[in-house]
Amino acid sequence: MDVFFIDKDIESIADPLSMKAYNSLYDLNNILRINIKLLTKKQRRRLYMKYYLNMSNIKIAKIENVSEGAIRKSIIQSINKLRRKMFQYIY
Repeated sequence: MDVFFIDKDIESIADPLSMKAYNSLYDLNNILRINIKLLTKKQRRRLYMKYYLNMSNIKIAKIENVSEGAIRKSIIQSINKLRRKMFQYIY
């Protein structure tokens, strides 16, 4: 079994710029989580099935007894909503 080790430079970990970048990513992650919670329950459920459970739109549509187009539209709208919310924090 191959084992890969990442050589971490102690100085780069202690570097304030590296810590600032880490904190920025941590903050963005928290902001994303908050914005996901602001989606409707249906939007969260569909994103969860699509991206965490790797289900196809067709399978999600069968489970929810709706058309595949409705699932596709809902997921696209959810992603666009998250993208718009996150855009203000990134740029």
